[in-house]
Amino acid sequence: IDLTKPIEGNFDLIVHKLSDLVHEADVKDPQSRQLVQRFQDYLDSHPHTIILDPLPSVQRLSDRFESYRLIGELQASS
Repeated sequence: IDLTKPIEGNFDLIVHKLSDLVHEADVKDPQSRQLVQRFQDYLDSHPHTIILDPLPSVQRLSDRFESYRLIGELQASS
């Protein structure tokens, strides 16, 4: 999928590698934010599409402090 163009078609499943782009969007890179938003808009208008690694999960794990907190919770529960 070329995010620089409107996303056309219907997908049953999308496996993406957008972690870096999501991180750049989170640190306020306007172009990255636009590309991530285009992808999210597609997902919002195609709720049947299965997405591996939903964007909110990617955003959460791209935050190092949040990742450490989650790891700490997992260690504490075992």
